[in-house]
Amino acid sequence: AQAARIVVAHLSPGSTDMKLEGTLATFPLRELIDMVVYSSVTGVLNIYGQGETGRLYFRGSALYHASRGEAVGAAALAELFELSDGAFSFVSDATADASSLAGPVAADVRSAERLAARWR
Repeated sequence: AQAARIVVAHLSPGSTDMKLEGTLATFPLRELIDMVVYSSVTGVLNIYGQGETGRLYFRGSALYHASRGEAVGAAALAELFELSDGAFSFVSDATADASSLAGPVAADVRSAERLAARWR
């Protein structure tokens, strides 16, 4: 099993470049989201699994957009929670023009987990 590799490097005061990659088997999606939110970084968490690539966009401590194929927002986040196998990578400073999630991160995650459980 591949372990997650995490590198956090402070480039200048107030700026953080975070590199994160691994597999969902070793690092569940909820833990990844919690870590990115806690780190207060801007970027995209790419989720590679069966089907379309999923993308979760973060700015500071907020998850503001989710997409996977045609699905966006809560539906895309729920689809990503359905994946049990896959890989991920975080790309710092990537942003999206769209904003499909506006609630508190914890509420969005709980809602997506409930939807994914119903779809299984």
